[in-house]
Amino acid sequence: MPTELKLPNLGENIHSGNVVRVLVAEGDVITEQQPILEIETDKAAIEVPSPQAGKVVKILVKEGQTIDVGAPVIALEERADGKAAPAQKSAAAAGAGTQSPPAKGEARAVVKESPRKEPEPPKKKAVEEPTPERAAPPAPPAPSVPPLPEDGKGPLVAAAPSVRRFAREIGVDIAQVKGTGPSGRISIDDVKNAARSRVPAQPAAAPSMPSPGLPDFTRWGEVHREPFTSIRRATARQMAAAWSTIPQVTQFDKADITELEEMRQRYAEKAQKAGGKLTVTAILVKVVASALRVFPKFNASLDMEKGEIVYK
Repeated sequence: MPTELKLPNLGENIHSGNVVRVLVAEGDVITEQQPILEIETDKAAIEVPSPQAGKVVKILVKEGQTIDVGAPVIALEERADGKAAPAQKSAAAAGAGTQSPPAKGEARAVVKESPRKEPEPPKKKAVEEPTPERAAPPAPPAPSVPPLPEDGKGPLVAAAPSVRRFAREIGVDIAQVKGTGPSGRISIDDVKNAARSRVPAQPAAAPSMPSPGLPDFTRWGEVHREPFTSIRRATARQMAAAWSTIPQVTQFDKADITELEEMRQRYAEKAQKAGGKLTVTAILVKVVASALRVFPKFNASLDMEKGEIVYK
């Protein structure tokens, strides 16, 4: 019986790929580890080898198709001298033999446990009887509602006059602020936190703005269209996200690196012996990393959902 070869794991966080080319044809006799497909993912294009030798009976995918990891790709008929098929049958038979006894045991367990589920009527009586007695307890939560002051203008809130004035100035309803002080007393920090919790809702929707449509290019001549590849789609997605979330600022400056280049050439041979390569880029990365420690705001990120600045 033909064996279906499935798409193996292609790497971390890769769940599917596009079939670029099918490298074998029906009727071909292939060897173990021979490439059978070329798959393109969001990260790279790779060749998928066959885990075993045999004859290709049927190809289950086609070029341009998107398939998930674990999906069958080809049906392979093992050679006459192959030993994998009998092993699979014996394993299946052994599995069937080992599974049959537990099935009986489980059936017996169900029969024994079934009578224990009968004493349910007493539970219903227990629920029905206390119902009138337990109807009273829900009343106590009522005191959780803040009492009204004598003038009846609103709920009594534990907050100093200065805190109330600050809440009015920034447009925060003091009655909706949860106090963290003694006995629920509201502080200025509580009012600030309540104000911050309302801010992220509006700017968070900015990155989801729809992109404007393209004009009709056929008005100026013939056009040719082709679908995105996985790598091109991932690149476009990340560039769009970077453009909308990272400030596009460029700083130009001049620096005299004469002494830096002399130092680089002096230690280049030593770095090469250690298995590395001392380049200007490597030095600049070190310089930038050191500068970001001194000026962390340049490396900060904005968490629009929580209204916070993340320093790293």
